[in-house]
Amino acid sequence: MKNKTTKRILFGVLALIMIVTSLPLAGVASFAYTSGNWEYTVSGGEATITAYNGGDVSKLTVPATLGGYKVTTVKYDIFFCNKFDTVTFSEGIEDIDGCFMYCEVKTINLPSTFYTDYFGFCGYYACSNVEKININSSNPYFSSSNGVVFNKDKTVLLEYPDGKKDTSYKIPGTVKEISRESFHGAKALKDVTIPSSVKTIGMDAFESTGLEKVVIPKTVTNIGDYAFGYYLIPHSGTYEVPGFVVFGVKGSEAERYAKNNGFIFCEIGEFPDVAKGSWYYDAVKYVSKKGFITGYQNGRFGPSENIRRQDFVSILARISGADLSQYQNVKPKLSDVKQGSYYAAAVNWAVDEGIIAGYQNGKFGVGDPITREQVAAIFYRYMGEPYVSGADSVLAKFRDRSKISPYAKTAVAWAVQNNIISGMSDGRIAAKEGASRAQIAVIIQKMDQKGMF
Repeated sequence: MKNKTTKRILFGVLALIMIVTSLPLAGVASFAYTSGNWEYTVSGGEATITAYNGGDVSKLTVPATLGGYKVTTVKYDIFFCNKFDTVTFSEGIEDIDGCFMYCEVKTINLPSTFYTDYFGFCGYYACSNVEKININSSNPYFSSSNGVVFNKDKTVLLEYPDGKKDTSYKIPGTVKEISRESFHGAKALKDVTIPSSVKTIGMDAFESTGLEKVVIPKTVTNIGDYAFGYYLIPHSGTYEVPGFVVFGVKGSEAERYAKNNGFIFCEIGEFPDVAKGSWYYDAVKYVSKKGFITGYQNGRFGPSENIRRQDFVSILARISGADLSQYQNVKPKLSDVKQGSYYAAAVNWAVDEGIIAGYQNGKFGVGDPITREQVAAIFYRYMGEPYVSGADSVLAKFRDRSKISPYAKTAVAWAVQNNIISGMSDGRIAAKEGASRAQIAVIIQKMDQKGMF
């Protein structure tokens, strides 16, 4: 009797073992637990959050542990249609998988342990009002600057929050790649500056933004499908932006992308912001080839930007071929010129040569935009103050001639007389207005071609 009972028990145990071992391992591992507003599974001693059952709150922190288990993963779609101001993921969380679908959240704080390659915070059907994504500065993989996410060395731009209210954005000159979907859905963005450092622009990178045109530098050699000029209507498909314009260099990837997608292509010169046919195109090309005026680090020329006084003097020193070595460590004679600054030697040289004297208060005016009459006066002194006859008659045609400063009157008349400076289309000389980089380029081209340099 005892042996039969033992055999029945053993048979039952074996049967139970067979049933348990025949169950799928995934089924056992994915058993759901609940802790407060969170549902999670446990595998390998680590927790994966699978659902959030709480309501809308101003600030939400995703916990570091649940049920004594370390949280490492947050799964897809858990905040569907929730509303938060700020969501903070605790340290230890590594993988965050597209959990903000149709969610409203303004700020996302990510831990130093976050390393997943998939962002999904602001992509298709995700939250459209994220303004800032912050990443713990000790994160070894990613960095964040003003809410924009990059890889650690900022060579790859990974995510630009949809809800950023900026209408324009200058991509840093360190960026070599703009990743897939990185700007997708940023509808406020109307203008983007792509630096010459960029070589690759990923698929859908600027889809559904507010861009109606884009300037693409010739350094870009790969542009993914739907990168520009398209917007996405959920559940309805992708459509072209009417009249989208691509500016680029002839024969470049920009031209290929425009033609392959049926967009308008406008050819530009060496600088992406200097269009062929513009009144300053030839002058910019001339001064840049000569090395008189160079572009910015982002590859643009900035034709409409006013030149500051210290930069103008630096350009003049470059044109003259002045040996500035003897002026490098000289104490500046003008009080606001910082010794050792990039412009100090040029300003010291110009003072020594009698080309500039500074303001009456003993300052040079570092940071001030240079005016048109100041440009004329400096060039006039540089040329040795040549004799000018009939200054009043030369300036009589300008309706604002009375606004020319007394010190600059002869210099402006000389510049007009030699066709170096001309008036504005409205009949003014605009002596006290700032001189743009395009205007300076035209003046320098004229003077150089006249043999004045």
